[in-house]
Amino acid sequence: MFRLFFALFVSFILASQANAAIKEELAVVNNTSENIWHLHVSREDISVWSEDKLKGIISPGDSHTFYFNDGTPNCYYDIIAYNMGRTKKWEKRNLNVCKIETWTLGN
Repeated sequence: MFRLFFALFVSFILASQANAAIKEELAVVNNTSENIWHLHVSREDISVWSEDKLKGIISPGDSHTFYFNDGTPNCYYDIIAYNMGRTKKWEKRNLNVCKIETWTLGN
């Protein structure tokens, strides 16, 4: 019984440490003169963009926090943002969301 309890305890501690080490959020800061209307995300090893993750807009000077948790320990994502008419885009490839907390869009 003690061995079972000890094994469960060690598993819980290791899982907690692994989850604590993975940062799963990114603040996108709009430092442009345009509203950001669309934002798509993809793991860096997948060539298809996600559906639009932005429900609303990010106005100039504002920010929005996005959460990354696809159930894998992957930290690298590609991110693309567009203005209203998709005439201008901001793109970042291989962004390590486990280490980088903010992506600032500029003109």
